[in-house]
Amino acid sequence: MIMEVKGKVMSSAMELNLAEQRDRKRLAGELHDYLAQLLVLCRLNLGQIRRAGLAPKGEEMVKETEEVLNQALNCSRTLMAELSPPELAWESTLFCTIFFPSRSRQLRRLLLALLT
Repeated sequence: MIMEVKGKVMSSAMELNLAEQRDRKRLAGELHDYLAQLLVLCRLNLGQIRRAGLAPKGEEMVKETEEVLNQALNCSRTLMAELSPPELAWESTLFCTIFFPSRSRQLRRLLLALLT
């Protein structure tokens, strides 16, 4: 009875962990695919505007806007890395290998192949 409950708790913990990882990856993907791409496009457009030739005041405004876009890109990159760091994949693999050995033969083989 206790082992059955323990198994259910561990299974629920694994499912919760995997659901959290999926959400994190989805959010990181959305940041990359939409926000970061739009910011890069804006930065490229500003470069084209600059090459077209601007008055000094316009040049100054483009430079300030490029700085803001660079800060926004750095922020989005940091958020993407924090939402979906490579360590999350390793933690999930190790969790499954330790607590579900009968279900994780392939994971263990993969882990051993990666570590050797």
